[in-house]
Formats: sequence, structure tokens, C-alpha cells
Amino acid sequence: MTLIRDYSQIEQLRRAGELTPAEEQLLAGCQSGEPVVLDDGTRPERASPERTIRADLLRYLILGGCEAFRTHEHGILAGGAWVDGHLDLAFATARGATVLRNCVFSEEIDATQAHLRRLDLEGGRLKGLLANYCHVIGHVWLNRIESSGSILLAGAAIGGQLACAGARLDGGGGEALNAQGAQVTGGVSFAAATTTGEVSFSGATIGGQLSCNGAGLDGGGGLALNAQAARVSGGVFLEALTSRGEVSFSGATIVGQFICEGATLDGGGGPALNAQRLRVEEGFLWRDVASVTGAVDLVSAHVADLADDRESWEKTGVLSLVGLTYDNLVGPLDEEMRLAWLRKGARFDGVFHPQPYQQLARVLRASGHRAEARAILIEKERDQRSATRERALVGVSGFPGRALVHAEYLPHRVWSWLIGWATGYGYAPWRIIRPLIIMIALQAALSFATWNAGDFAPNSDVVLVSEGWTEIANAPGGLSVNTAAIWSSETGPGRDYETFNALSYAVDVVLPLVELGQEAAWAPSPARGRWGWFAHHAQKVFVILGWIVAAIFAGAVTGIIRRDE
Repeated sequence: MTLIRDYSQIEQLRRAGELTPAEEQLLAGCQSGEPVVLDDGTRPERASPERTIRADLLRYLILGGCEAFRTHEHGILAGGAWVDGHLDLAFATARGATVLRNCVFSEEIDATQAHLRRLDLEGGRLKGLLANYCHVIGHVWLNRIESSGSILLAGAAIGGQLACAGARLDGGGGEALNAQGAQVTGGVSFAAATTTGEVSFSGATIGGQLSCNGAGLDGGGGLALNAQAARVSGGVFLEALTSRGEVSFSGATIVGQFICEGATLDGGGGPALNAQRLRVEEGFLWRDVASVTGAVDLVSAHVADLADDRESWEKTGVLSLVGLTYDNLVGPLDEEMRLAWLRKGARFDGVFHPQPYQQLARVLRASGHRAEARAILIEKERDQRSATRERALVGVSGFPGRALVHAEYLPHRVWSWLIGWATGYGYAPWRIIRPLIIMIALQAALSFATWNAGDFAPNSDVVLVSEGWTEIANAPGGLSVNTAAIWSSETGPGRDYETFNALSYAVDVVLPLVELGQEAAWAPSPARGRWGWFAHHAQKVFVILGWIVAAIFAGAVTGIIRRDE
């Protein structure tokens, strides 16, 4: 059929009796600028003369008519129509607004690279909308529409909002909505919408919010929501969202908040949420999440505030936190919860990464939680060393000499455990007090028993050859009495000599840089009895252990022991 381009064609149709009452009503309204409500204005269920408008006539009026019949500057304002035929607005420029509410379109609408002032199809039923690279000065209003074909807005420039609240979009095996690379000055609303097929805002720029609150997005085997490399200036709201298929914000930049409260995310066999390299300049709210099926990938993402809770992370089966950074943590500081969170997310492709531990510790330390930060770093060292051993052993899995490899790693494991227990891998050097107290207690107990057994002797050459000592030591039965105690008693010749004290003696032996005078004054005698022999040799061991502990402490304090790489 020939396109209507001149009013004479319309007059010809009128004379032939082919204009419907709905078309006559529309013509009158478009000339006066008044809204046209057909019948009761609701969406028609079938074509009828009172509702039916041919697509060619509608196109003629949207484009402004002609010299003989000029559409009012307000444009088309109609509701309740049945549009028969293919509405072709491709590369066309509309006069005034294009408002067609609660209308049924028998064929898809083509507005490819069209120039429109406003596009309002609210409440309508469509077979699809082709509007790639179209330019809309104002809003695109698609609230409550039903579409059995794809809504294509790739590369479109929309000067206002893109509203799809309550819409039911079925791509018919294809995309439900494709707005890749679109420029939307206002916000985008998918609140309470239901879609089948991918909803794509990949590479799009959205000047306001992207709201999917209460929406049900089914990717139909593909992505449910694709916002890869998108830029959203007003925040992303996925509250109470139900998705089946990957929700991807990989490489996206969100100037506002990113909220997932109450969301039910099902990756359909793939990732539930892909947020690799996501940038959120305000808060990332991952709390009160209803359900997660599939991986949550936050690799190399950055958020200003991380607001979370234990239960939401526990619902996340597979988690990737490697490279995630955040400036502030708004959530529980429970050590058990945080360690479980880190251990779940610190592996990427099966390889352990310490960065999530260090990131959490950095934020905790900056916020004044130094003890909690130190605990996280200690566990990081423990888990990292354990992962290193696992990786080495996996490399020889099935090898006949695997038991030998285990044996070779035994000293390393013992040393690693000792460093962790004694200094917290350098993050808690004060822990060195524990082995020192144990060694001092053991040495004190051994010294006390050796003294009571009479197996101590003065450690001075002058005393040993003095008349007082030789008289006591060489007296009949000298080996069967406590000569040292007699020597240093209140009436003994050595009463002015250094008085023996088991605890002070132990401190003198164990601490290499401490000199209390006890070790210089007294020594266990290996010739006097079994206690003396044992204490004489054990003392050398304690001296060596004391130096080792001192070296460990020095390494912890100077940072030699701690490994941050």
C-alpha cells in the first residue's frame, strides 16, 4: 500500500468510506492538540472500527502531516488504539510527542535512527520495537508494556528517562531489551518488570539510577542482566531482584550505590554475579541477600564502602575476592566470620592469594582495629604457608617418593608452626614471652631440684680453692650433704656470697642479654650426682634455645621474619 504523504489521500479514503471512527477521532484530536481516548481508553483485546487505526495514517500524523493538514505542536496523544500494520518511523523526524498509551500494535515498530521528542507506549502490547540509534529528546516510557519481540535501543540517545517499570518483555528467543552503548540522560527503571531474554546495557551511559527493584529477569539460558562497562551515575538498585542467568557488571562504573538487599540470584549454571573490575564510588551493599546460586566474582573490583553481613556471604557458594579493594568496612568484625569469608574468596583458579587478607587488615588498621588486623595477618601467613605446602605436594601426587617429600617438609612445618606460635609470623612479637616463660619455668624447676639434691657448687675459682669451701667439700660425707647450702647458710663461710635463687638463676641462663649474677656465682656440678650431671648438660641446651628465641624476637621486631609478598 502507498504511504500516506498528503492529506488528499486521507480525503480519498474518507470519500470511499474507508476511514474508521477511531481514525476520524484521531484526526480531529491531532489538529486541535487534545488527547484522544478511544472507547474507555483501556488496551483493546481485538480490532474494531471504534479502535482500529491504520499504521500509515498514524505515521503521517506522527511526522506532522502536510501543508493541508498540520499536526498540532503537541504531537500525537492517544490511548486505547489498535494499530493495524507496520508502523515505520525509521530515519523519520516526529512533530511533537509520540504518546500512544494502552495501544496494541499488530506488527513491530521500526524507529531506527528516528528523531522523536518523546516516545510513550505505556501499557501497550508490541510485537517488538526497533529503535537502534534513535534520538529521543525527552523520555522513553515503556511502563507496563507487553512485548513478544525484542526491544532494541542500541546506541540510542535518550534525553530523559527510560522507564520499563512493570513491563513484560519476551524476546521470543532473542534479547528482551538491547540498549548497548545507549546514552540515557535520566534514569532507567525496571522495577517489578518481568523479562525473558537478555537485558543489555553493555557500554551504556546512564545519568540517573538503574533500578531493578522487585524485577524478575530470566536470561533464557544467557545473561539475565548485562551491564558490562556501563557507567551509571545514580546508583544500581537490585533490591528484591529475582534473576536466572548471569548478572554482569564487569568493568562497570557506578557513581552511586550498588544495592543487592533481598535479591535472589541464580546464575543458571554460570556466575550469579560477575563484578570483575567493577567500580562503586559509594556503598556496595551485600546484606539480607535472599539466595545465591552460582559464583559471585569480585575480582579486582573496588568499592568505597563494603556493607555486608555473615548470612549473605554464607549463602554464596563460590566467591572470588582476589584484587577486591574497599576503603571502609560496614559490617561485622567477628574474626571467625571474616576468616571464613577470606578463606572462601582468597583462591582464584585454585591458587591461594594473600591479597584479600592484606586488604582487610589494611582497612581494619586504618579504622583503629589493630588487634583484629594483626589476627587476620597471622591467619594469612598460616593459610599461605599451608597453601604453599599443598601446592608442592600436589606436584608429586602419585609419585612413589611422596612420603619422602612429606618427610622433607616436616622440618619446614615445624619451623613454620614455631614461628607462628612464638611471634605470630612477626605480626605479634610480644608472643615471644610465652616460650620464654616456659623455658624459664623449666630451668627454674630443674635448678631448684638440683639445688635441693646438693648438686650445685660455687662458680668462682677463688671460692673453689678457698679454705672455707674445701673444708666443707672435703669433709667426711661431703658428697651426701648439700655443701652449697651449708656454704651459703647464715653461719657458713659463704654467707656474704651471692645467694642462690632458682628463678633468678633460670632468667640468667635463658635470657642471653640479661646478667643477674646467678650464673656467674653458681653452676651445677656433674661430679656430685645425677641431678648435677643432667642440669649441667641441660643448661647448655637452654642457653642455645635462649639465643634462638632472642634471634626470632629480633627478626620479628625488625620485620625479617614477616613475609608480606
